[in-house]
Amino acid sequence: MVANIRLNLSGFKVGTAAEDVKFTVAAGAFYDCIIPEQVESLWGPIPLQHLPPGVDNKCRAVTHG
Repeated sequence: MVANIRLNLSGFKVGTAAEDVKFTVAAGAFYDCIIPEQVESLWGPIPLQHLPPGVDNKCRAVTHG
């Protein structure tokens, strides 16, 4: 699978030599997890609706390098 990715590299010093650069993401492993909805630092600036009492926030996570 090939994906186009656009990166903002402002603040980086760019040399004068023209070279090709290839970024890759190594495949990782998916796993099931439960993320507590009351720990807002895990979600970032995304507003979430609260779950009904007694319902776990089940989700899939992935590790990659």
